[in-house]
Amino acid sequence: MLRPATDADLDLIREWRNQDANRTSSNYSHVISPAEHAAWWARTTNDPTRRILIFVHEGTPCGVANFFDLDESDRSGSWGFFLDSEGAYGKDLGAWISLMREGVAYAFADLRLRTLRGEVLEGNPSVRAMNRRLGFVEAPPEEREVDGRRFTVYPLRMTADTRRG
Repeated sequence: MLRPATDADLDLIREWRNQDANRTSSNYSHVISPAEHAAWWARTTNDPTRRILIFVHEGTPCGVANFFDLDESDRSGSWGFFLDSEGAYGKDLGAWISLMREGVAYAFADLRLRTLRGEVLEGNPSVRAMNRRLGFVEAPPEEREVDGRRFTVYPLRMTADTRRG
């Protein structure tokens, strides 16, 4: 289940995002301070082009789905997600698949998107494979440098017409 994030979720979101597995799978790999996180949350909660959702699996809050760059005019947007990698479901393939399926369903049903974009780091083959299974198509890889770190990113795209399941 996905539900809107609230102020009460702020500490959990930062804790999960700062876990090593989630930082190293993200473009921005630095540890996020409480002040930086609070500023992000203040911007996010007032931004109509964003939605932050908490993923609840088997009754336990354990992940985040972040939708951004939502554009009503062309019904497109981007997303990213992560699980509490140190919690009970962090290594649970079923939880990962549920989060991804529910996120895609939310994008197309609730947000009414025609196009959903994302990206995945080259060094994350399991998420790349899950993305392909859901119907995301990878674009040619892009080289990036963020936080003094160079890495390869695969842009992803799915449309309402090509979505699977």
